[in-house]
Amino acid sequence: MSKELIQEFHREKSYIEDLMSFEERNGRKNNAYYAYLKGARTTILRAIRIAEGKPVVRQKPVEKEQYGPKTWSIWREGFKATGINGKASLLGWGTGETFKDACDDLARKDQTFRDFYDPDRLTYWGCRLHDNEHKARAKFG
Repeated sequence: MSKELIQEFHREKSYIEDLMSFEERNGRKNNAYYAYLKGARTTILRAIRIAEGKPVVRQKPVEKEQYGPKTWSIWREGFKATGINGKASLLGWGTGETFKDACDDLARKDQTFRDFYDPDRLTYWGCRLHDNEHKARAKFG
């Protein structure tokens, strides 16, 4: 590839890193825009390596802690048992790094959920828990 193209890639990389530094200085490291900039920087770095004829090195996945906790919706799947059935239902919202963390968070906040929640199996009254309505309704509606 031409030297001019490689130089342009380096200018783009510098520009993106300047934007990332600005976001970091202003305490906005955990937002979607910063994540977008990180992805753009990774793409530019790969383009530079390819343009320079170097092998592309796969980077480690970004640590979850860099994005902070997420709010999850917690759904109980539908069920049919001994002549009784029920449709999927939204039980509430929890915050955590993982779906399990969010379920544990909801259990701390909601007494009824805590009484019937099994953290080892991720179930509520024996029904599996899901992070979205589509999965929760898949079997029994």
